[in-house]
Amino acid sequence: MHDYFTSSAAVSAESSQEGEFHSQVKRSLAELESGIVAFEKVADSGNLALLLTNTGRLMRLCSHALSPANRTPLQGQEKSYYLKVLLYIKIQILC
Repeated sequence: MHDYFTSSAAVSAESSQEGEFHSQVKRSLAELESGIVAFEKVADSGNLALLLTNTGRLMRLCSHALSPANRTPLQGQEKSYYLKVLLYIKIQILC
């Protein structure tokens, strides 16, 4: 999981590799979600909170990658990712 997340951050800086970035984000999200399901099954709240935090960080990374060079109010996909960050934070608090 960690390797995909780290490499996604590096790839996001290069717009020529946008497809690769989205591919790594999808793979990272799938790995994180499978880990979340596994930790929910065994009621491991510590590791569940960690994965929820990392999933929120991934959503924030996606939002930053989509943000325009000139800062504007959040719109479209960028706003959607930030709303997902808030959702993961709320879930983490409830763990």
